Amino acid sequence: MKKFLLMIAATALLFFSGILLADTHFGISAGYSYATMDDMKAGLDRIKETAMNLTPTSHVDMGKFGDSIYANIDLDLGLNDFFSLGPRVGGQYVLPVNITVTDPADPSVTTSNAYSAALIPVELGAKIKFRLPLLPVLITAGAYGGYGLAFVTQGVNIAVNPGYTIAGYNAAIYNNLYQGGGFMADGTATAELMFGDNYTISANFGYRKAAFNNLKSVNKVEIAGRTIIPSGELMQDVSGQQRSADFSGFNAGIGLNLRF
Repeated sequence: MKKFLLMIAATALLFFSGILLADTHFGISAGYSYATMDDMKAGLDRIKETAMNLTPTSHVDMGKFGDSIYANIDLDLGLNDFFSLGPRVGGQYVLPVNITVTDPADPSVTTSNAYSAALIPVELGAKIKFRLPLLPVLITAGAYGGYGLAFVTQGVNIAVNPGYTIAGYNAAIYNNLYQGGGFMADGTATAELMFGDNYTISANFGYRKAAFNNLKSVNKVEIAGRTIIPSGELMQDVSGQQRSADFSGFNAGIGLNLRF
């Protein structure tokens, strides 16, 4: 039995050694990405709409939600000269947007709503690659699928001048974190320029599909003894409508790669 197990272990070692010897690629890439976030944007529009309905003279400043930065780390193990498999881990950060509402008729109260989001992907993928004839350029294309851990942060700051109160308190400041996740997928394409026997720099392009409707409040939020957001509550807008986070969109960046 022991000999049999040793034979299996030796065979597996030879197999994976063969994969590693065929071609191993380690790459780091980063750049710009855009998160669709249509449902979140609808929730932000609801904040503006609510403010205008309450005080038609309100002044509302809104940023553009969706601009992101991303980074990926890839490890590809070549099965042959053209095909490889391997994991990917990374991150995507949706840059903060701030919504400030001020009523010109009563400038003693200014409400600021800040939102940001982040995604941590852990995926497994496959790539094909080929070198352009007579040029030191390697073209790769691949697809990944796996789990994405998603976060949305919400910060609310109601600034009130001294002597003015809202529901018994002079200022309301809180931060809330929503968390969820699920299946996601990436499609990628790169053009690598070889500048050494083992090193390349690359231009990276891709599309990500990652939409989640299960984000829930991580902790209970209380203000002046009142529960504003219960723990485990699905992410909602000001009207109580459930909202989802959609990180889907195109990305582009540059990368450094080691091949051996």
